[in-house]
This record gives sequence, structure tokens and C-alpha cells, in this order.
Amino acid sequence: MKTALALTALLLATPAAADPYDDFLELCVAPAGDVAAAQAKARAAGFADAPEQVARTFRLPDFPDAVPLTRGEADAMEIFIAGTAPREDFGAMTGTTCIVVAPALDAGSAETRLEAKLGFPAFTDGAAGAPMWYLTGGPDVWRSEPQLVGSSDARIAEVARQRPVSIFAVLPLGTGAGLMYGTLK
Repeated sequence: MKTALALTALLLATPAAADPYDDFLELCVAPAGDVAAAQAKARAAGFADAPEQVARTFRLPDFPDAVPLTRGEADAMEIFIAGTAPREDFGAMTGTTCIVVAPALDAGSAETRLEAKLGFPAFTDGAAGAPMWYLTGGPDVWRSEPQLVGSSDARIAEVARQRPVSIFAVLPLGTGAGLMYGTLK
């Protein structure tokens, strides 16, 4: 009986394996660019400081204060990264980024699900033709900003001075994928 109670307690205390896409929505999108809230949610969901090798690999030069956190082990390790930084390339506006990377995340499925959630088709404007969205509004009602596809940083900053711009991307990786949500205000 004690063994059964101990196993039940262990199972209740162990976070269930989450869907990385759902983690992305809950940890990155729901806080709407509030990096401190995103990091607190990630830690509450069982993410902890990343091992040094992971921290070096997932360092974001444009966001030097970004904190990588991990959950899980080896081939099942999910990585969460969030940070904020002044963006001189966008006229000294403030940018935020929040990324979830996981080997269990399928880029094609993530793109389909994100397209359904946002209500707009993706376009390719990122590295290696990654599916992306430029949007304003949110998190419940989004407005597509297709005129920003292929725009210069100055043009994106011009729109962001009128209304905050959100950028979503699906990042196909060798194994798994990453989902990125960023804001520019």
C-alpha cells in the first residue's frame, strides 16, 4: 500500500509530458511579450537552468540577456529561451523574443496549427525560407501585416511605432523544430 501511495505521489508531482506547441502558446504567446512572466511560467512548468553546452549553443547575440531553460533529458530535451533588448536596428525600439525548441516538434504540423490559430497563412521571409507571420493586435484577435514581408527594418519600425508588431516563425531544425514569438514596440 505504501508503494502504491508513493508511486501515486510521484506521478502527481511529475509534470506530464507536454506538447511543445501547447508549451509555446502558454509560455510565449499568452504573456504577450512580457519576458519576466514567460520565464516565471516556464520555471513553474518544470524548466530549469540550461546545461552550459545548451546555453552556449542557444545563445542569442541580438538578445544578450536571454535565458535558456531546459526540461527533460537528452533526445527529449525541450528548450525555452526568452529575452528582451533594445533594438538599434529598429530605431532603438524594444524587442522581445520567446522560443520553444523540441525534438518532438514537427515543423509542418506546427505551421498548420499556428496558421489555424492565427487565422492567416504564413509567408517566407526568414532564414532558410522559414514560415513567418507579421501581425499586430493579439493575443486573441490578430491582424495580418502582409506589407511587411520583405520590408526593411526601418519600415517595420515605422509600423511598430504606430502599433506593436508581433512576429511568429516556425524554425525547422535537423531534429525537431522551434517556434518563435517576438514583439517590437
